[in-house]
Amino acid sequence: MQKTQYLLSSIGELVKNTRSTSMDQNELGTLGGLGRNTVSSIENGKSVNAQSLFLVDH
Repeated sequence: MQKTQYLLSSIGELVKNTRSTSMDQNELGTLGGLGRNTVSSIENGKSVNAQSLFLVDH
């Protein structure tokens, strides 16, 4: 696995594990000003822009 993909997957797992204890993807998206699809992409290790990654760290 490439370093970049490993990093994206690791961040996605961290976001998912942290979020799932207290809210759903829609709620996290609302807090960060993101759509549910963007949150889902992050959690699934898909490439998103850096700003989205910073916004989800709410």
